[in-house]
Amino acid sequence: MFSSVLLETTGSTVVDKVHNWSKRTAIRFYCPDKWGEKTNLVLVVLPQGDFKIYYYVYGIEEQHHEAENKRLIRNDYNHWKENKGTILCYKSEKRFDMDGAKEEFTFAAQHLEEYFSS
Repeated sequence: MFSSVLLETTGSTVVDKVHNWSKRTAIRFYCPDKWGEKTNLVLVVLPQGDFKIYYYVYGIEEQHHEAENKRLIRNDYNHWKENKGTILCYKSEKRFDMDGAKEEFTFAAQHLEEYFSS
């Protein structure tokens, strides 16, 4: 279901990978033809059965982080950096049921698509 959202949004090949994060499951979705090899949108499955949305953006030089962060951050998302500050990371503070997760995932996919298209 989430891969098809990305396929519709980007028109690109979608690759997904599943990771276990302690008590959570993270399903990472990549659109390497559009967003580069590493940037990904993540559906986080929480133990209570609800979801959060994260996204990780790679390849932005440090001197551009502040300006690009203003373009990348979305309402109700927190920003942090990983891997010695080389990855810009964003996570939803809201929790979503399945329908809400699909809607938010769609908005986040559109947001990344707009970002990488400009």
